[in-house]
Amino acid sequence: MLKRVSLYFLIEFFMIVPILIATILARFFTKKIDVGIGPDPIINVIYHKKALALFGYTVESFVDETLHVTNDFDLVASKEYSFFPKYVNRYILYIRAIFRYKILYIYFNGGPLGFYNTMLWRIEPFLYKIAKVKIVVMPYGSDIQDFKIYPDLKFKNAIIKDYPNNTRYYMSKVSIKINLWSRYSDHVISGCDWVRYMHYWDTLMIAHFAIDLDNFINESSQVIQQSNKPFRVLHAASHSAMKGSKFISEAVSQLREEGHNIELTLLQKQSNADVKSAIYKADLVVDQLIIGWYAMFAIEAMSINKAVVTYIADDLEELYVSEGLLFKDELPFFKSDIHTIKETLLYCINNIEEVNKKANLGRSYVQKHHSLDAVGKKFDEINRKLM
Repeated sequence: MLKRVSLYFLIEFFMIVPILIATILARFFTKKIDVGIGPDPIINVIYHKKALALFGYTVESFVDETLHVTNDFDLVASKEYSFFPKYVNRYILYIRAIFRYKILYIYFNGGPLGFYNTMLWRIEPFLYKIAKVKIVVMPYGSDIQDFKIYPDLKFKNAIIKDYPNNTRYYMSKVSIKINLWSRYSDHVISGCDWVRYMHYWDTLMIAHFAIDLDNFINESSQVIQQSNKPFRVLHAASHSAMKGSKFISEAVSQLREEGHNIELTLLQKQSNADVKSAIYKADLVVDQLIIGWYAMFAIEAMSINKAVVTYIADDLEELYVSEGLLFKDELPFFKSDIHTIKETLLYCINNIEEVNKKANLGRSYVQKHHSLDAVGKKFDEINRKLM
């Protein structure tokens, strides 16, 4: 670890002057692309690009490398510049961005200089101001989870289990980056459970998650109860402690021991196409039982008109209702947590009509709050203030 930091420090020492020269020169160049989105390789980047393009913006997505979920980005540095080490690619992405984009959409990890570097990430916001690049910053999860601000012990324990190295070595930077980007970016977006860890935002959304509904079949979902057919429950356990996966597995096992015809499918590190295929086959989707708000897995399920079980924290729901972002009781979920999941699943098994009712509320909810049009409209409002 120490050797790696020393290497980054040495490389960065030699890069400071070229970076500063490029930043000053970029100030006088005309940027040809309206919006660049990156460099974190998450599926939100793809949908946000589509949402912005819908409102007439030229948009590019760029990442340093890809994960198992998807690789559908305009530029993947690890492929395009494969002859360079990863940390060198970050400098290339930065220089490319400041000459190319009028507005940069990033997360609280920071832009291209935010990960491997030891010094430049601390001045990255100021470099963009010199280069005349506007910054819109938004959270996605671990980039803003500072438990000094909101000490949720169950969630903290789950994060430590799922990501021990991150919490042990990098958590101290999270607090600094929240303060840095909240203060010096041009626009801050918040929502979801992220509001618990942030002290400022310009725009509050239920969540900035967007989805292309054209990629999901619009059909009525009907669970048909048959004595020889198991009630099929689907859960994505990629972040098993954070999502309460063990409690879901235990609940299903107990129900099976009691004679109920129920089966559980657990997904781990699957591509987005495989996840979608599994959702189509499910009768009920369980999202998470600890975090307090829903995310992309639940949205994908609702887009296919599948009923969803998830934990919704009362204080978060009350916030969005009070701000007029939700109507009271609008959320189309079976609400549950680690203590009630068995009772919730049993209720669903015995009340198939209610499962079908919840399922067929999902797509219209997504259309209203998470469609490309809904999210693109909000981004368009933000961009008009900045351009």
